[in-house]
Amino acid sequence: MWRHSTRSRDESAVSVVVPTRDRPELLRQALLALLELDPAPEEILVVDQSSGTESREIVMQFEAELLSYLPSSEKGLSRARNVGIRQAKGEVIAFIDDDCISPPDWLQQACIAKLHHPNSVAWIGDVHHGPDALSSLTELTEKGTRSITIKGRSNPWYRSPNGGNSFFMKSVLQKVGGFDEQLGQGSRFPGAEDGDILYRILKQGEAITYAPSIRIAHLPWRNDRERAENDHRHGEGFGAWAAKNWIMGDGYPFFRVFLPHLIVRCAALPWNAACGKWERVQRHGQWILGMVRGYRGWKWNSE
Repeated sequence: MWRHSTRSRDESAVSVVVPTRDRPELLRQALLALLELDPAPEEILVVDQSSGTESREIVMQFEAELLSYLPSSEKGLSRARNVGIRQAKGEVIAFIDDDCISPPDWLQQACIAKLHHPNSVAWIGDVHHGPDALSSLTELTEKGTRSITIKGRSNPWYRSPNGGNSFFMKSVLQKVGGFDEQLGQGSRFPGAEDGDILYRILKQGEAITYAPSIRIAHLPWRNDRERAENDHRHGEGFGAWAAKNWIMGDGYPFFRVFLPHLIVRCAALPWNAACGKWERVQRHGQWILGMVRGYRGWKWNSE
């Protein structure tokens, strides 16, 4: 499905990278869905940073030739993805998280997006959340087929960067040096690794496409407290990303991305409080606290 008339079979192969850490049951569900993909990928690489053996046992139970198990003693989402990049055979690398479910046409929709946007080097999909996330994968709405392409220095959060549902040309990942291992879940600044790599790609003058037809479902396994804590982590990474670029002399992320995002979330606090939406108040508050902490933390580490 990925082959063009001017490309060889090897150049059109897709490697799917699945980082995982101590979530064997979620991993099992994710792999069950990936093994139902039509067309099938060239390979599925499970990069396991777990402390126990349960995830390895899950992978071995499938006995599928296209599944490869890659244990990693290093921790962190970005490190796991970089392991996948180094080991991948395909010229296109897809990333999906271990708590997400792909529909059978996941690769097909990515293929369509790539054919319609051949000048892009990355294609970012949509992640459906909530109790109806799985059922929402079955139909594509008109809104769900509207792709947007951006090029050059732009806001990677124009739409959600969704690193856990993304397709990249391997060559561009190698060109920008892979994911920043100081960012992402399990790292010092646990978020924004996806927006960071997209921004570095955009600064190279390349184009990326946001294609909501490339959709997956996120399994709702976190409770309210855990979701708020996760928002704080995302905010930390977001703030660190802005500080990282500021220190390098690039003010665009601070003025055009970080500051507007901070203002919107601060404005949302009293509005949601007035409406009695206390969960949203908590989540916005955690995002704000995380953003400030991450920005200050990166600057302090760099001084």
